[in-house]
Amino acid sequence: MAEMEEAMKRKSMMVAVLMASMVLGACGKKTETSVVEDPVVSEAPAEETTTEETPTEEASSGETQTGETTEEASNEAATGETEQSTKGVDVGDYLENFGELKNILQMTTTECWQFPNAQSYVSDGFYLEWQGETFSMKNEGNQAVALYGIHIGDEAGASGKAMTDHGWTAYQYGGYIMQTDKAQYYMELESDENGKVTSWYLNNWPEGDITEAYDSLEKQ
Repeated sequence: MAEMEEAMKRKSMMVAVLMASMVLGACGKKTETSVVEDPVVSEAPAEETTTEETPTEEASSGETQTGETTEEASNEAATGETEQSTKGVDVGDYLENFGELKNILQMTTTECWQFPNAQSYVSDGFYLEWQGETFSMKNEGNQAVALYGIHIGDEAGASGKAMTDHGWTAYQYGGYIMQTDKAQYYMELESDENGKVTSWYLNNWPEGDITEAYDSLEKQ
């Protein structure tokens, strides 16, 4: 009897131990499943501050600089023409591009004196008129306009030498002639009783008997 009771006690203890093991095992699994690792939170990189200009800003800056450059070039060209007209112009340099004298000397329109319906301009006693490719010009007092260095008031003798030094040939009563591959020219000096130049006349369309004189000239 005592043995049976002892056996029952041992059995009861074993059942208790088994039940305890089962409970502990279940708790361990619950704890294991409930553990969740905290996600790793990475810090976003700090935004970099940039000072680069956008394409629009660069283009705008470029347009401004281009505009300023163009304006400066225009101002320099205008200043150059003004300085040239102030210092003086030698029309001997403009026999082929005579039309440029209008802007260089800032000439204004005047009545025609050589050709009907021509383009006629004047600047302080210097006259320029053209029709197509033919022109006439005369200087009746503009000290800023010279012809091969000849100014109004210069010695007529020295002025004649200046003409021949530049390839012109003397032709009757203060006249001079020259021809090139492109045109024939006639020039005439007027002087006073003191031998001073009072005016001069020049054209590129000689007519009449004078044209025969060009036959003996060599082209310059």
